[in-house]
Amino acid sequence: MFGMKNLEQDPPLAEAQPTTSDGVSSASETPVPALVTANRSQRHRKKKAGFVRRNLRWIALAVALLLAPVAWSYGRTLVAPGSENWSTRSVEWIKNHGGRGLVVTIENYWYSHHKPPVGGEPSGGIPNLGAPAPTTTPSTQGSPAPLALGPPPDIRPIASPPLKNEGDWQPIGVKVDHVSTMYAAYVRPDDQHTSLLTTVVWMNSQLVHPVLYAGTQLPGGKGWKHYAEIPSNVRGSLVAAFNSGFDLKDTVGGFYDDGQTGKPLVAGGATFVFYRDGTSNVGQWGRDVHMTSNVVAARQNLSLIV
Repeated sequence: MFGMKNLEQDPPLAEAQPTTSDGVSSASETPVPALVTANRSQRHRKKKAGFVRRNLRWIALAVALLLAPVAWSYGRTLVAPGSENWSTRSVEWIKNHGGRGLVVTIENYWYSHHKPPVGGEPSGGIPNLGAPAPTTTPSTQGSPAPLALGPPPDIRPIASPPLKNEGDWQPIGVKVDHVSTMYAAYVRPDDQHTSLLTTVVWMNSQLVHPVLYAGTQLPGGKGWKHYAEIPSNVRGSLVAAFNSGFDLKDTVGGFYDDGQTGKPLVAGGATFVFYRDGTSNVGQWGRDVHMTSNVVAARQNLSLIV
């Protein structure tokens, strides 16, 4: 038959060749332009892929350059001195970089779905703090003996009936020449949330005096007399350390220390005032407390609530 080959004499073909309607092989008749078009398409795809890769590298570099300041700022926040965990630092960083509204919305949502419990009693009752720390700090040589100033009258509980030892002062902290420097009392905040406790601390103003330290970030600036970390050479006489209040951006008040102003003091603001003789006072600026030559430092927060 025309066009047939003896399969026993010739090796098998790897692929059958297409034939024409007359049965003649058409391999030699494959159009050359089709092969050229295929090669051109392949070169075009390779060129396009190379173009995309080059552009992706430039885009990645641009993104890295844009994110570098953000990463540097966030990294500084994470490694800054302090005892806050990374999640707290992250939230504060977001608030301080344009995300305050988002954070407030999330916090309000969370608090609205995690309200404090109503009723009940605190587990274990009022904590018993026991005896104050045995560490005794001697008074300055040649100075008069410290006054054995006792705590104020016990706090009358708000919730009824009162718990055992609720509102009673208990000595805490170090002693100076065997005299307690601080007392603490526990009370429930109101007559509804009776399973919660609020701690009130009273300090002996005859034995301790406050010092205002500028933080590593707030109020900012340089030249502060007392700055950031408390020096190790004065920690032996340290009785307590605590945050001075709200972020300055969240208050109407100011920050003043030893002749330097971090933010101007505002009339009417609740103000913690530090005096040169070691005493202190809390009052409304312009009404209860004023700027005098005896004022060493002043830190304002919101409005007075007591």
